Amino acid sequence: MDLTGIIRFVADGGAPAGNNYNTYIIMMIGMAAIIYFIILRPQNKQRKERETMISSLQVGDDVQTIGGIYGTITKIKQKTLYLRISDKVEIEILKTAVGALQETKDDAK
Repeated sequence: MDLTGIIRFVADGGAPAGNNYNTYIIMMIGMAAIIYFIILRPQNKQRKERETMISSLQVGDDVQTIGGIYGTITKIKQKTLYLRISDKVEIEILKTAVGALQETKDDAK
């Protein structure tokens, strides 16, 4: 393809003559579906699972924070909770800082 052919190709919109809007719309719908099923749907599922886990926290649960601190919940407030991480050592953290619930020996059976 010479330079004039390339210029004509670009001037025509980069596609052969004809009605390509249907193809374009179908491709865009297909890409939107792929993005939804690969990225958005799993992300929403993880978010819902995390919200459920945070709302089900109870005093006495063993948890791990997102910073890697292990402890036992001693008191729960509206947005924060107290974690006993050692004898006579308690810290207050946000509920959203809880990374995971730890299985106790009773749960593992």
